Formats: sequence, C-alpha cells, structure tokens
Amino acid sequence: MNSLFLFWREAIANPLMTGAVGPSSPSVAKSMAAPLTRKKGPAKVLEVGPGTGAVTEAILEHLGPEDSLDLCELNPKFASWLRMKFGTPRSGWPTIRVLEGDFLQLAPGPYDFVISSVPCSNLQPDQVRSLLGGLVERVTADGTLSCLHYRGQGLRSRLAVGPERHRLRQVLTIISGFNRRHGVAKDTVWLSIPPAEIHYLRREPRPAAPAARPRQLFPWRR
Repeated sequence: MNSLFLFWREAIANPLMTGAVGPSSPSVAKSMAAPLTRKKGPAKVLEVGPGTGAVTEAILEHLGPEDSLDLCELNPKFASWLRMKFGTPRSGWPTIRVLEGDFLQLAPGPYDFVISSVPCSNLQPDQVRSLLGGLVERVTADGTLSCLHYRGQGLRSRLAVGPERHRLRQVLTIISGFNRRHGVAKDTVWLSIPPAEIHYLRREPRPAAPAARPRQLFPWRR
C-alpha cells in the first residue's frame, strides 16, 4: 500500500478526522517547515497530525542527529504507517518518536518548533480552543508554532445552515482570536487543494502594533 492510497482510504472512512482531500502539497510542506530555517543548535520539534508524513519529510530536511522529532498522530492507521516509514533510525536523522494518541497527554514539551496540520474547522469550538491553547503552551519562549488552515471557510460558514453554521462561525472566531494574539506572520499557498494558509504564532501574545505597520511574512529571515 502506498501513502496516497492510505490517505484517501482514511479520508473516506474518517473525513472529519482527516480534514483534507489529499496529503499536504510540497509547497504547503515547505511553508510549514519554514521556521526551521532559523534553527540554531539542537532543537526539539513536535509535529501534530502528521498523517502519512508529507510535512514530516520537509521537516527532516532541516534536522540532524543532534535534534529530536516527535510525531503525534491520533489515527492508528497513520501512526502505524509513520512507525514503518520513520521509526527505524537512519544515519543523519534526528531521534524520532511516533506517539499514537492525543498530544495534550503524550507530548508535554516544551518544543522549539511545533507544527500542526490538525483540521480545526472540523472540530467543535471547545476542542479548537483546547487544541490551539495546548499548541501555543508547548512552544518555548523564542519558538514558533506553524498552523495549517484552509481558505474558503468563511464562504463555507455562509453556506452552512442551522447548528453547523453556528459551530463553524464559533470556530473561526476562536482561530482568528489566537492569530491576533499570538500570530507573527502568515503565508498563503495557492498550490494546494484547497488553497492553504499557514499561520505562524509565538507563545507570548504579540504587542499591539500600529495599523499601518506591515507584518513580515517570515520574521526569522534576514
């Protein structure tokens, strides 16, 4: 079985948990891993919701034997795939652990870099608040959190009716609040189905800035 077939099978069987029509594109994966370009010295990295490992491969391009990488996956089929793909130590790789279950219980941190592909728009508001709060809390003071969201959720909320509209609007409000308080940058990736937005956040709330001051796309790049 290849990774694409596995992903599609799980997307059909568990659409809300999987949250996408296919693995992250190379462009999305590169953007998710972009903060690792500023890594200095050994780093601890956590990836939440790695699926079949599309983003994991981009992360590994920036890591070496002195680093550690925890892959935390809820889906047992994906976790088994990750253990098969990344569980055997290889020369030049970091120390990799595949954690099957909830990162809130299994990965206390802190981590220098946290990367999440969890489909927030499919969750209940309380779950989103707990998820994003837990992700932010696990980043070191000078670390970075990368969160993947898909564009078009505003339109989706307008087209939804009844309880689903109410749920989705609450979720989007929570996501926007976290981005306002902790966000430092974002990147839009059009080479993705659907187009993706990667938001970069820090643990400490960012200071208020004048409205006219532009936000840097990648503040870690000089």
